Amino acid sequence: MSITLDSVVKLLESEFVGETPGRKEELLRIVLNMPRKYPPPRQQHGRLLLDVGAFCQGCGRDYNFDPRVLEVDHIRPKADGGSDAYDNLTLLCPPCNRIKQHRMTLSGLQAQNRREGHLLSKNEQNLRIRSRSTLKTQTAEVRTWKH
Repeated sequence: MSITLDSVVKLLESEFVGETPGRKEELLRIVLNMPRKYPPPRQQHGRLLLDVGAFCQGCGRDYNFDPRVLEVDHIRPKADGGSDAYDNLTLLCPPCNRIKQHRMTLSGLQAQNRREGHLLSKNEQNLRIRSRSTLKTQTAEVRTWKH
């Protein structure tokens, strides 16, 4: 049985819980401390393609010919405390993903690719990690504009 927000609200509003003093606060504390479950990173591939495009975020190469080649990777490795949250995911080509593995962050990979000449200046414009914050701002502006 999975716990949903609706089931928690129903439980908190029930008479059984209401009769016991402090029980609601205790249940709320338990629910708020539960670990968050995120969808598996592989299921985020399509959403990432829409947000960052069909570009490797490590070297900037264009993969519009076959975006399925790109692999979902963690910006901050899980070994370093990163999570499966959407904001911590990006798309990398297989060579960049093998280089990065769990040893470095995305910015470290980009810096290494610049030093070694794998990140060409014409491909810098394809790196769109910074555009996620811009995208969120633009969506917020559109939402406020429509109201």
